[in-house]
Amino acid sequence: PLTFQYNDAKHLSVCIGALDGGGRSLPPPTAAYGCESQDVDFAQLAKLPKHTSDEALGARDGNP
Repeated sequence: PLTFQYNDAKHLSVCIGALDGGGRSLPPPTAAYGCESQDVDFAQLAKLPKHTSDEALGARDGNP
């Protein structure tokens, strides 16, 4: 779902990663919830080297 609300919460939460724009026009996240069900492999994503899409396509096509 794009939005959700905890029981008795006074606010509506939005799954910010589901929105277009890559967060450029949105405030930065301040917390992560539901981490107990996160796949252990996904916990490492923030620590991985970053590459642009062009770099990934070049590597796929055999170009450095």
